[in-house]
Amino acid sequence: MKRLNTVREKFILMNITILLISGLGICQSPIILYADRDNTLYEDSNGSLSNGSGSYFFTGKDNKEVVKRGLLYFDISLDIPAGSLIDSVFLILYMSNTKAGPEPVTIHRVLTDWGEGASDASGNEGAGDSSATDDATWIHRFYDSDLWIKPGGDFDSTLSTDQTVDTVGFYTWGSPEKMVGDMQDWLDNPDENFGWILIGNEDSTGSIKRFDSRENSTEANRPQLLVYYSNSTSISVDLDNSPTQYTLAQNFPNSFNPSTMIKYRLPITSEVELTIYNTLGQKVTTLVSEKQQAGYYEYNWDAGDMTSGVYYYQFRAGKFQNVKKMILVR
Repeated sequence: MKRLNTVREKFILMNITILLISGLGICQSPIILYADRDNTLYEDSNGSLSNGSGSYFFTGKDNKEVVKRGLLYFDISLDIPAGSLIDSVFLILYMSNTKAGPEPVTIHRVLTDWGEGASDASGNEGAGDSSATDDATWIHRFYDSDLWIKPGGDFDSTLSTDQTVDTVGFYTWGSPEKMVGDMQDWLDNPDENFGWILIGNEDSTGSIKRFDSRENSTEANRPQLLVYYSNSTSISVDLDNSPTQYTLAQNFPNSFNPSTMIKYRLPITSEVELTIYNTLGQKVTTLVSEKQQAGYYEYNWDAGDMTSGVYYYQFRAGKFQNVKKMILVR
């Protein structure tokens, strides 16, 4: 677990904690993680450019109309105990150079693995460097053998979160449910963690934003992930106020269309009920209503002809209960 070493980190943590307490509920166990990999995809049909070991990564479209996309990966399984519940997530980046005004930067979940090689661009690094072995490029996941299915990276088209980036300074993305869902799924299924891709305004020339990378000489400016998690994998209530190990994970994906996965854990044989409700408190369907043995369970809910909106899934097992929110987007 990383400690908070700088005044800036403590300031960010304090302000986010105030927001969580006032608006999202009190969470447990804050931790700051540092990126394990990052890179820039420079639009190039030959995959000849990358910047795996550079001090910066980029988003947007430059004045030569070359599109650039940033890649970020955090190995969360090293610092967050298996079985924990991710409560909220905040990505903190330092944007160190731009000639553009306010521009959106969206974050999407990457669907396949990618690499960070020894390429290291010079100067402002906007032009990139010759791709090195195992670098991610516009067409390669790992230079110069493994290819993306689609040039520009394989990623979920549904954004995990977004932020408007303007002048030089620190920016924070988080903590929508989709972003939390990404993290929870990566914790539960480490082999599916390939990080995020950052995409800027690619419709306008000169929209480039430069972010400090994990190799940047200013340690405080390197990408950081502030995570709140609960050791019990649930912020829930035991009706007898005694310790439990019952756990209920956030559904994934969330938002979803048309189906989503709900996972939970039973420490002992229990009478289980898993029910879906709408915002009016009306029962939509019951997924589970039976006695189950101790173990891990997962159920796929196909929303079928349900309309877009917020739904809730209620989990009861013995004297334990929990309710979580999910969003169907058509």
